[in-house]
Amino acid sequence: MLNAKRTTTVTLLANSVTASSGGGGGTSGCFIATAAFGTPLAGEVMELRHFRDGYLLKRGWGRSFVKFYYAHSPPIADSIRERDGLRAVVRSALRPLIWLAAWINGDSVPEAPGGNPGSPQLTGVLPNRREELV
Repeated sequence: MLNAKRTTTVTLLANSVTASSGGGGGTSGCFIATAAFGTPLAGEVMELRHFRDGYLLKRGWGRSFVKFYYAHSPPIADSIRERDGLRAVVRSALRPLIWLAAWINGDSVPEAPGGNPGSPQLTGVLPNRREELV
């Protein structure tokens, strides 16, 4: 395994983010999801990017989280990318977050995490509208 020094630059401007990295995840900034799903064009990665841009970056705590994530996730993504078994585990771990992001984004929500027809539904458990979230 080649161990190269990596530089990541993150710039937060109002509601937009630009990120550059020595290969952590491309310019999408979704380093870990891109490593797990194999491409920044995967629907799951695009859903998380939409959540970042439409929800996280509009809140102070969300911008802080994104800045922290960009500073620390590229080497983690590199480790994930190199291990097929770990990629599968990370994809499974991300699915509930992707489902929640889709719901908050107001997109059509995929089947409940786990994908089983008998999976419990969250109707009545979650607020009816994403605007009700703080």
